Amino acid sequence: MKNVFGTQRGVEISAGAIRGSAFVLALFGCMLWPKPASAQYTGTMGTGSPSYGNGKAIGIGVGAAAGGAALLYVAMHHHASVDGCVSRVNDGFSLTDDKSGQTYSLLADTSDVKSGERLRLSGKKSKDAEGMPAFEVKKVVKDFGGCQ
Repeated sequence: MKNVFGTQRGVEISAGAIRGSAFVLALFGCMLWPKPASAQYTGTMGTGSPSYGNGKAIGIGVGAAAGGAALLYVAMHHHASVDGCVSRVNDGFSLTDDKSGQTYSLLADTSDVKSGERLRLSGKKSKDAEGMPAFEVKKVVKDFGGCQ
């Protein structure tokens, strides 16, 4: 899916995440919409066991809201991944993306990153102090071996 919005820090929100959050907001709006007041007791006199008919609907609503919130969380916390060759530069590492040819300076946890290796990294695209493209490494997903 194409990204709809981009910011200066490289944070991007997909159209699916926007639709998901709109769905959750609409669901909460329906749950909060006022209804006419009515008695909830539907049992018969003398049976001793009252019946409350709205419990099932409330349970379904709460479950749907929880599922929507979980879906929104997953959509919004998706980490980017890049495949490319790692090289040592000055006091750190850089990675050249195989698909776009873009070179990123690698930030954050680079303890598992090795120079001369082709890796798939998971993390977040951003900019470094000079405004150049950077990638904040969360983890090494796959090591493809040496660069060619």
